[in-house]
Amino acid sequence: RLSRQVEIDPLTGGRSMAHLRARLGEILRDAGSRGRRVALLCIAPDGLEGELHPSAGEEAAFHIHRLLAPAAQGGDILARHEGARFFLLLQSSSHEHAEAAAERLIQVINETPCRIGGRTAEVTASAGVACFPEHARDPQALIAASLGALAAARLAGINQLCFHGGG
Repeated sequence: RLSRQVEIDPLTGGRSMAHLRARLGEILRDAGSRGRRVALLCIAPDGLEGELHPSAGEEAAFHIHRLLAPAAQGGDILARHEGARFFLLLQSSSHEHAEAAAERLIQVINETPCRIGGRTAEVTASAGVACFPEHARDPQALIAASLGALAAARLAGINQLCFHGGG
């Protein structure tokens, strides 16, 4: 079991990647034995408009965490990956539920201005989604598939959503 200090992200006060990694194997085994699906969303800002000061990344990460946190319900886990990039693990999630959740979260980020260094910045976001067991069957592969889907979404432009393998 991880110590509480390791489980908490020092920037946001939310869950850390160490916590997500520690729980993901158990969650996938349980989902597999029960015939459930799990979705892993990777959500990140496309960029911040305007010139921003050096702590802009930290302020953006805190802002995005605050917007995403309500989406982590029940056994779902929101964890900061790096910078302002986050993973949201949705347990018992269908493809359609994951898509709707990602679209809703992108919209919330897009519609909520971010105060950085006393200035207002418009933030856009994109998301990549990978599902268990369709796209990956182990924790590392699921994380990699979600990151790959985010990379594909970003190649498509801003405010994009992409599932692993396209779509």
